[in-house]
Amino acid sequence: MDTRLIAAQPSVCAGEAPKPLTGLTMLSAKELAEELGIGVSTLWAWVDCKGKHFIPEFPQPIRLGGNCTRWRAQDVADYLAGVMGGDHAD
Repeated sequence: MDTRLIAAQPSVCAGEAPKPLTGLTMLSAKELAEELGIGVSTLWAWVDCKGKHFIPEFPQPIRLGGNCTRWRAQDVADYLAGVMGGDHAD
């Protein structure tokens, strides 16, 4: 499992110490795509339920209002742990 995703921190202001990671860490599409090593358009394709690249098990983003959409880092980490840990039916 890529532990960088679990340790991802939101950007902080200059001079501020990073806040401890909590279950509420949120990642933008750009941040998450970078962590996963994919393009932003691929990420959006994975969550588009009408598209041919839709992955039903992948966590859906949370719309916070306006043009602000984020993924909970813990949801994605849990998904990756299940995929990489073999938690699927044979």
